[in-house]
Amino acid sequence: KNNHQIESMMKLGEQEIQLLNALSRVSRVEAKDCLVFEDRVSFLVKPGEMGKAIGKQGEKIKKLENALNKKIEIMEYRNTPAEFFAHVFSGIRFSGFETIEHAETGPVLVVKVDMENKQKLRASRGKIRRIEELLKRNFGVNSVKIE
Repeated sequence: KNNHQIESMMKLGEQEIQLLNALSRVSRVEAKDCLVFEDRVSFLVKPGEMGKAIGKQGEKIKKLENALNKKIEIMEYRNTPAEFFAHVFSGIRFSGFETIEHAETGPVLVVKVDMENKQKLRASRGKIRRIEELLKRNFGVNSVKIE
């Protein structure tokens, strides 16, 4: 039943459903979403479930990484795109966020940071691409612009 609800919202493929089930078996955490990106799997879990999903000293993640032969990344869902982005990049100081409606591309999350933090974010391009995909699927935000 739970997988059906998720599937109807996001049209997850067979691989993603199997990965969601694998996380659930290993950690007893039901992820909201799962993104396969090259050699990495990003799971989106409910707020407060991250520690449970990771396990003591990362034991559950290590077990899953070994079983799947992929790197595992756990992210916690938040109520807004800005809260989600800020939580994922908790080591970055942000000066603000704005969601703007762009005529051609649709909703854009504008992330405002100083030069030092902008460089830190730019060094995380792959992670930002994964975040963009999760923002699109879970919040309807099509892209991220860093200012």
